Amino acid sequence: MAPQQQGGGMSLNQHLQANASIRGSLLASAPRMRKNIGTFTVANSTTTNVGGTTRIQLFNVGVLTSLQLAVSLPITIGTATATPSPRAPYNLIQRVRVTDYDGTDRVSFSGFQLFVINCVRTRIPYGVNNTGPITSSGSAQNGGIITNPSTPTAVGNATLAFLLDVPICYDPEEDLRGAMLMQTATGLALLTIDWAPVLYNNGNVDGVYDGAATTTVVMNGVLSLTVWQEYLMPQAIGGQVNLPYIDLDTVYELNGNYRDSNNIVVNNEKLFNYPNVRSVIGSYFTYIDGAANMLATDISEFRLIANGNNVLRDDS
Repeated sequence: MAPQQQGGGMSLNQHLQANASIRGSLLASAPRMRKNIGTFTVANSTTTNVGGTTRIQLFNVGVLTSLQLAVSLPITIGTATATPSPRAPYNLIQRVRVTDYDGTDRVSFSGFQLFVINCVRTRIPYGVNNTGPITSSGSAQNGGIITNPSTPTAVGNATLAFLLDVPICYDPEEDLRGAMLMQTATGLALLTIDWAPVLYNNGNVDGVYDGAATTTVVMNGVLSLTVWQEYLMPQAIGGQVNLPYIDLDTVYELNGNYRDSNNIVVNNEKLFNYPNVRSVIGSYFTYIDGAANMLATDISEFRLIANGNNVLRDDS
């Protein structure tokens, strides 16, 4: 059967080939740009915890491929050495949202989930990147560069700090599906950060610190968030600017922060439905047994099932 004809008399395959050609031309000709949107602070004068929401308008420029975040928070640890949660320091961010001009959420993840995605995309084994001392050329508030995350534990004053990459397209150097065309004089595209309401929650991995029982962890200054916008700047070739229209009409969605505790029974399957009308690239699960992370014996098998009975994957 011949491919269905699309608008302009072109077949679907012809549209895909044209998009790939234009994508290659854009990647070959467009300068890679990085714009410092600014440093945004959260000063909480009524409590020693963070909480609240930071909302940032993105610049209407170029073809957006990713956002970079640097977070720095001065804290005081009291009474006893603190124990970081396995999700620290990234769970200081409850949710990261990137909303496009149509009001569609392109990204809706927790900080920890975004860290896991960063590990997967950069082939970094999970756990390696969330330990070790901070390495910085000056304070984040003064433009210092954070190269390792910091989750201090000793009693006294210290700084909790980390970096996160927020992907907008599938691959900024190879595959621009999901990139956002920002060259508009109207409309708003937004980055929204929801901050964790408490820094210490004993025995609960949702807390940035979850032990020891007698410790205290409080905010003692101004939280600092620095945001960089990474984008391509299209160039005119032959008097016109060509843009990969299929890539820019595609949403590369990162959708998380979904928690389900229903119908979890010993020695019974727990089913998760995948969304309809989507091309699912990957899915990531975190299992919590009570307040602790997954025990080695809790899960015996993972199965990926299509059409109710076709087992595509079967893993221990």
